[in-house]
Amino acid sequence: MSTSIIDTLLGIIGIIAQLLIFIASMYFLVKCKGTEAILLTIGSAFSLIMSIFYRVISYLVSSGSITGENTTSMYSIAGFFSTIFYVIFAVGFFMLLFKLANQPKQDFSQFPPTNY
Repeated sequence: MSTSIIDTLLGIIGIIAQLLIFIASMYFLVKCKGTEAILLTIGSAFSLIMSIFYRVISYLVSSGSITGENTTSMYSIAGFFSTIFYVIFAVGFFMLLFKLANQPKQDFSQFPPTNY
């Protein structure tokens, strides 16, 4: 296999992983409408878009459609926005963790429950 085929396969695997995270975030948003669900969905959606953008830019560079100077500026701008979207996702994820950690513990010692 050539290097470009391996690079393409690794890029597709990365995009599939981002897509799965986006689908899980959308499912969570549909089930639980909250701030953390919104932040997770926004962060994962734009991270997926940025991953696709990186793949398109690398394809355009390899085909010679974009010069080196344009590539550098595009990667700089995309890197800045990617960082913001990763931080948005991380904030939503930590909010979800804190919400789950602070929930009261359920007592399953009495089964079936006597109070309906």
